[in-house]
Amino acid sequence: MEDILSIQEFSASVMAAHPLFLHQAVASVQSLGIQSLHIDIMDDHHVNNLALNYDTVIALAKAFPAMNLDIHLMVNQVENALSKLK
Repeated sequence: MEDILSIQEFSASVMAAHPLFLHQAVASVQSLGIQSLHIDIMDDHHVNNLALNYDTVIALAKAFPAMNLDIHLMVNQVENALSKLK
């Protein structure tokens, strides 16, 4: 039987990261071998916005181009959210 850890991919959520130390938090999990970030985007309609804004997500993508972004959209207008992430 194959080792279960060899077939899993772990994604670090940035939801609880302190906004002033977000870059440091992402760099830290990246140094541990994490290759994917889970990012929640909320629009204050579907659910209260407790997550990152679009500009911060774009900045993270530019600062960490090797990281895969697993973006969880909790929004009413998906097309609008996607257009803001381009």
